Amino acid sequence: MDANSLLLNRFKMQCNKFSGTITKELGVIKKRLVKEMIFGIQASKDVKLSNISRSLKEDIPLIKTEDRLSRNLASEDLSEQLNKEIMRLASGKIDDTMVIAIDPGDIMKPYAKEMEKLCNIYDGSSGRAARGYHLCQVTAANLAHDRIVPLYCEAYSSEDSTYPGRSEKIIEIVQKVKSNIGSNGTWAIDREGDDIDIIRGFTSEELDFVVRLK
Repeated sequence: MDANSLLLNRFKMQCNKFSGTITKELGVIKKRLVKEMIFGIQASKDVKLSNISRSLKEDIPLIKTEDRLSRNLASEDLSEQLNKEIMRLASGKIDDTMVIAIDPGDIMKPYAKEMEKLCNIYDGSSGRAARGYHLCQVTAANLAHDRIVPLYCEAYSSEDSTYPGRSEKIIEIVQKVKSNIGSNGTWAIDREGDDIDIIRGFTSEELDFVVRLK
């Protein structure tokens, strides 16, 4: 076995181990889906289903693989279950010396016409209004930045009937993360951090925090 084969096998083992850990409460079909998506995204360095499907190299027509992935992805939103397991894994790794960074962002979809619940967003790159989805990520890091711990990631739409509002959504995510990792660390938020409702959310949760004021 050559060096490339050894690296590929090791990579597959790492993907299988990680996906198995974060999908332990899911059914067989969903476990396979998450495993294939993690491997496919890493192997193809892309999030397009066609390239993910191609990287799986199944002995069936490519369109069949793509259809299966598309169908399983559309059947259920796995965000809550996966975030829950990721926070569980991280819960024992967060201490008071770490910074917990909240990064509200966006996924811009300039060419999409029929995607479900497309909403108005602010494209931070261009500084203009656009169409797409809101995104919020939470990551912990020590001051030397040689230890990064992912905690939470969610894409959502302001067109969803359950959307509570911009500030309320960020506070909701803070509360979810805190319920899993406790009050350790110092929270930091740049974009949108000067919102008084977000500041009140931090103080009501009795968290140490840093925000950027305009």
